[in-house]
Amino acid sequence: MTTTASAPATSTTEVRHHISAVPSRTKMAASRTALWALIVRDLVVMKKNFGEFVGRVVIQPFLLVFVFLYVFPRIGQGVGGGSGVAAEAAVQGILAAAIVFPIAAVIHARGAEAHLHIHWLVVITLVPLASVAMTSLGLLLGTKFEPRNIGLMFGFVVLPLTFLGGTYYQWTRLAPVQVAGVHWLQILVLINPLIYVAEGMRAAFTDAPHMHLYVIYPVLMTFMAGFLFFGLRGFRKRVLS
Repeated sequence: MTTTASAPATSTTEVRHHISAVPSRTKMAASRTALWALIVRDLVVMKKNFGEFVGRVVIQPFLLVFVFLYVFPRIGQGVGGGSGVAAEAAVQGILAAAIVFPIAAVIHARGAEAHLHIHWLVVITLVPLASVAMTSLGLLLGTKFEPRNIGLMFGFVVLPLTFLGGTYYQWTRLAPVQVAGVHWLQILVLINPLIYVAEGMRAAFTDAPHMHLYVIYPVLMTFMAGFLFFGLRGFRKRVLS
């Protein structure tokens, strides 16, 4: 009768010794691996959304160059020269205006006085209208863009609105920008609601040339009604979904 000898069982001590003998990664190596994984992930995401990425990167420099190096020289203005359910945000805008303008009237650097010529009828009618219109636009954008696309909103909506909204120049001074006798830029910016706000503020607080008030008021009211309607509809959909 033969006896088969069984293989000796591996002891717990031997297993622990074997595990400890395997070289472990250092913290630096682990950090490099994690960093590389994040870089690869971002590159994959960028590749999937390459058009959006290029747009975000290019649009702000393009607008800066376009406004300051193309528009300003053509209208004869130097860089730095020349003359925002939604009720809470609108009130904040009105209060901010009420606080800023008195401060600007008394606190300023020498040679940089704010020469205001206040037209009170325009102020008390246009400032609330502009505040509600821009707040309604904010409501609309907030319901149309997902939080993960907030960068896309700023790149493709907020920046163009700002740079082409008459903040840095008067609408009336865009006339020299033309092609074949067509004042194309002066016409193009008319789709921007901010141009009517900026021109309205010029009419309210200065004697500078500005767009006619009989154009500003009805267009701003139309924008406000549209933004408010679609913004509230989008808000209700988000709440009920």
